[in-house]
Amino acid sequence: MSTTVGLLLALGSAVFKSTKSITTKIAATGTDEYITSFATRIIGAFVFLSLILSLQSFYIPEQRIFWISLSINSVLLGLTTILFTKALKISDVSIISPIMALIPVVVALPAFFVLGEIPTVPASFGLILVGVGAYSLNIDERSNGYMEPFRKILVDRGVQYTVLGLITAAFIPSFDKIGIEASDPFTWVFYQHLGSAVFILFAVFMFTDDLSVSGKGLKILFVVGLANSAIWIFQSHAYELTQVAYVQAVKRVSILISVVVGHYYFKEEDLRQRVVGAFLMLIGVILIGVGAG
Repeated sequence: MSTTVGLLLALGSAVFKSTKSITTKIAATGTDEYITSFATRIIGAFVFLSLILSLQSFYIPEQRIFWISLSINSVLLGLTTILFTKALKISDVSIISPIMALIPVVVALPAFFVLGEIPTVPASFGLILVGVGAYSLNIDERSNGYMEPFRKILVDRGVQYTVLGLITAAFIPSFDKIGIEASDPFTWVFYQHLGSAVFILFAVFMFTDDLSVSGKGLKILFVVGLANSAIWIFQSHAYELTQVAYVQAVKRVSILISVVVGHYYFKEEDLRQRVVGAFLMLIGVILIGVGAG
């Protein structure tokens, strides 16, 4: 039962992840990728601090493993946020999303070495199907071929940023789980967002020439921050109930949500060709649920 709840929470995280991806591209294009990255984390820090204070549960963790995990993840999360934001700013979502779909696969290996988590056989097939399905959502085999996103690594700077982001993101969920177990979800997310915001702030002062943001830009940044906060609320509780690789796999459903929104709201084409990818993702999520249970 707890695993099922965990997967449902991961699905909720996917909904807000889709919202964040769309608004992040808008914000980064209208303002700056470093300012957008900083806003994403600092707004999250304030949201979780407010939740903690309202629950009267603020405290400073004492376990050494908490601070070690926090130090590592503050840097990793800061770098990942900047890299993915830069990628979304300069490249098409349809190119970036398939590469990001490999996150469940790259997360599984660090989770094995850091946490000793080993996916079951059905869940392993589920992880693969979710990755393959999410990848194929944005493939037009008639014009570009199945390997086109990987060819983009050689020429597309956005894809290059995404690949680097995958490397830094791979270890984050494992240390998330360690930090949560050494404290609690809200406390961990607050400190991690604050730590990564401080890291990103240095990048803002180093690489951003114009720090001014319009009123419209502030509103978009606020939406990005709120969507990001919602992702972590759902995700952190999901980590308490099931394996991190499963949570990250179910979150890839956000790509399907983005495709549907793009078709019906932004009038994007080629929805039919992505039905196969959506079907593979659905089967993969079911296998994860069966295997995790």
